[in-house]
Amino acid sequence: MRGEAVTVDNIGKTVTGGFEKVANGVNDYMRSDKPRTFLQKLGDALVMVVGLFLKICLVIFAIICSPLLFVFGVVFVALLFAAVMVAIGGGAALISMFPTFNVVLPASPLSAIVMYIAGILVVGIPLVSLVWMIFSQIFKWQPMVSGLKWTLVILWIVSACVFGICFAMQGATFPILGVLV
Repeated sequence: MRGEAVTVDNIGKTVTGGFEKVANGVNDYMRSDKPRTFLQKLGDALVMVVGLFLKICLVIFAIICSPLLFVFGVVFVALLFAAVMVAIGGGAALISMFPTFNVVLPASPLSAIVMYIAGILVVGIPLVSLVWMIFSQIFKWQPMVSGLKWTLVILWIVSACVFGICFAMQGATFPILGVLV
């Protein structure tokens, strides 16, 4: 501790200072024009190739996932529209729009509202998180606070359970599930 009192603050400063010295030493060596060995040059080339490969994989992944993101957006808007219609008209508007499609509206209006809100959260939370992640990379936003992340995860799990329960309660009235049961 070099003559300082042994406290948590001083220990933290000592450890942080040690890490900074090592990091500065590595950065100074990497920026210097000192001759590098064959293994060091090979390691640098390997890191560049792996980095390039990972960037290409990320671009391919983004291209593959963009239709999925579009589908999630369409489903989110459809569920939001259905929830507003059920909230305003008690389901009458949806029944008039889809007279033979009894899957859209469960038997109880309260169950419908709960199911649509849970469905919006089940689709919307991952969609908003994905958009936030993309924008934070593009615009250099700060990452989500861990409290917000945990709140969204818990809210998503609860809404998925509620949606599943509401869907299971209506299962006997669905034509496809009635055949399977």
